[in-house]
Amino acid sequence: MYAGVDVTEVAEAAAGAKRILKRWTRTLMGFKSSPFVCTQTFALSEEIIVGDHLEIGNLFYWDKVILNLPGTKEYDPTMPRVYRWNSKQNRMACFFGTYIDDIRTRGPTKASCNKATSRRVASRINYLGQQDAAQKRGQPAQQPRAWAGAKCCSLEGNGLYVFSTQEKWVKAQTMVLKWNKLLSKEKLDTVSFSELERDVGFLVHIRRTYPAVFPYLKGFYNTMKS
Repeated sequence: MYAGVDVTEVAEAAAGAKRILKRWTRTLMGFKSSPFVCTQTFALSEEIIVGDHLEIGNLFYWDKVILNLPGTKEYDPTMPRVYRWNSKQNRMACFFGTYIDDIRTRGPTKASCNKATSRRVASRINYLGQQDAAQKRGQPAQQPRAWAGAKCCSLEGNGLYVFSTQEKWVKAQTMVLKWNKLLSKEKLDTVSFSELERDVGFLVHIRRTYPAVFPYLKGFYNTMKS
């Protein structure tokens, strides 16, 4: 595989210069080293975001790790198995976890969670030149919300299930019915490739919640690639 950058315009603008420097700031999709480079870089960014956890005034201050293990006298089922403790404020410390490119923050109060998310995490990510998708962020709550478009639900006596939100499910149904109606016409001159590609992308997103959809996507792919 080869990759190149057209520097014609840069060279013309810098006519007479002895040397032209151009920096590549994107990780190539598909390269074996790309996932490692991305996760390694963000792991370093997490350390910068947290800072010195023993610094007074740090939102992520903690000075003790508590093990809350089943079978012990101190076990509390309402608390995590392992968590960090802020002895200065006598409460759990603020924390954030990362999954791929999504960050979820946790705090003992709504105010501390908002400060940790909007101020500390977002501002330092932007300072480091990395992406922060503010539209994915919601208000702190104790009830779990949809993650990647899916919601977990426990049905009494049946087990734990994953569902799509009603809005996304209706959107997917509308897309399928639209293309079924369009392609069932006797005379069809053209099909919008970009529109079909966009809809297929959303159906792939739905497939993460409902794997049974996957075989039917082949029909969409064959239509799109033809």
